[in-house]
This record gives sequence, C-alpha cells and structure tokens, in this order.
Amino acid sequence: MLKPILCWVLIASLNVAYASTTTVTGNSGYTSNCIPFGNGDVNNYGTYQGFVYQNVPAFSLGIGDTIAFDLGAVNDSDIIMDIALAATTTNGGVEDDSNGFVQIVQSGTAASPRGNSVVGDYELEYTVDAPFTFAGGGLIIRFNANGTYTTDNSCDQVLHGFDSNDSSNYFVTRFYYEEDGAYPWGSSDGSSVGGFSITNNNTDNDGDGYSDTDCDDNDASIYPGAPEYCDGVDTDCDNILDEDDALDTITWYSDSDGDSYGDANTTYVTCYGSSVWIADSSDCDDTSNTTYPGAPEYCDGVDTDCD
Repeated sequence: MLKPILCWVLIASLNVAYASTTTVTGNSGYTSNCIPFGNGDVNNYGTYQGFVYQNVPAFSLGIGDTIAFDLGAVNDSDIIMDIALAATTTNGGVEDDSNGFVQIVQSGTAASPRGNSVVGDYELEYTVDAPFTFAGGGLIIRFNANGTYTTDNSCDQVLHGFDSNDSSNYFVTRFYYEEDGAYPWGSSDGSSVGGFSITNNNTDNDGDGYSDTDCDDNDASIYPGAPEYCDGVDTDCDNILDEDDALDTITWYSDSDGDSYGDANTTYVTCYGSSVWIADSSDCDDTSNTTYPGAPEYCDGVDTDCD
C-alpha cells in the first residue's frame, strides 16, 4: 500500500510554526474524466458529485489550511467549488455517518483556477474556511459547482484519477447525478476517483480544528468561539477575560451603604464581585449602614436588624 506523504517544513525559527502535508494518491493513475473538474453545469452531472475513500489517515483542517486536487490537463474555465467532507459509517463504506457533511470551502476559487497538465503537483488548491477533524478511515469529499463554473458545459477530460482496484487501496467509488447531496447517491461507479492533498499551514497541535486563529494551540478547550468561563482564561480568543456572558457567572447584590449586606432588589450578573457588589442579599435597607441582619435594635421605630 502506498503510504500517505508527510512533509514537515520549518516556517519560522522564533515563534516556531510548521506546515504539514498529507497526500492520498494512487499507483496507476490516468487523465480522463470531466467529473467534477471539467464540467460544472449542474444540468449535465447533477448538483453534487463526489469521491469516496477508505484507509485515509487521521487529519485536522483549520481555517486557512488547504485542500488540493490534481489535474492532468487544463480546464477551459475557472473551477469554483463548494467542498464538503464527511466520514463514512464504516471504513470502506459509501454512506456518510450521523455527523453528516461539513462544508470546508464556500465558493472557493483554486489558486491555479484552471489547473495544469503536470501530473502529481496537486495544483488545484482551495483554502479552507471552516474547520474539520477526521479520525481516520472512510472519507467522502463532496463537490458543488459555484459561480461562473456552473456555466461550463463542455466535458473537458482533465481529472487525473484512479480506479477502485488501484493497489493503494484508498479509492472506493465516485458519485454523480446527485441532487440532495446525501446518500443514497444518484449514480456511482469505481472509476476516475481523484486523489487529494491537505496542508496544515500551522499545525493544529491540540486537535480543536483551529490552527492559525487559535490563541492557545496546546489546549483543545481554547479556540475562537469556545465557551467562556469565570476562570481568568480567554477561552474564546477574543482578548477579553471572563465576559459577562460566561457560562458560570454569578448574581451579585448591591452593597451601597458598605455594611457587607446586599440588596436583593439591585443585582448585577458577572464573573466577579467587588466592594459594592457582594454575594449576600439579606439587607433590608441598602441606604443605611446601621440597618442590616443582626444589627442592634433600638426603640426608634426602625427595623434595624431586618427581622
């Protein structure tokens, strides 16, 4: 079996960041097919087309990473795509699992938008704009033509692909004539399944699906949009500690008179109290520091002990 190619390239020497590339390719490829990169007209091959793989190594894609495909000829128009990924129910199966598809590229134009005739360079490269974490095994890549590519109705034989009997044992099937983007597929066969290459421009060390936008790549609970708690940690990467909408905020009560007893009718919800916002809510008069639970009582017509 051909093993996935793993490359680690040093980008910076001070704040060290790495790029890693994994390529799933075959041994007996050929350039001959227009699905999905040589004909974007949805009236010809359906709204969705896709490739199904098995034995794919685990990977994690973050925003700003790339996914790329290989053409053996040049297409006659720019190839603009929505690209979605899903794990299969079983390794070697063809159905997406209960988590469904995650769209990782929206209206993406490839860096080399029409491809080239160089086999093996994976030049049709799209930038990822949503994270995806894959545990390994069976994988589905689903394509949906977008933008001006939907008017490309010529069937240019540009894909460099592999058949399901390729000795690499990666390729299961392709599908097309698919209208709702979900299994069962409209039509499928085991020919012309394209390989792919993914590149982590900044390695996602903690596996939370974020690389270059992660503010702490050694803690999987810290990433853009993560739940915020009252713990002194900026878990959602917005440079604000312990926001008022943190999940474990506390209701504090006003102690305007400084007697260490708070007014139940004047509240503030936040992470931490202060000298004027306290946890107690038993004061019956927050304008007088001689009136509070247990205060000395006098014959003055005032309920100073709040009973």
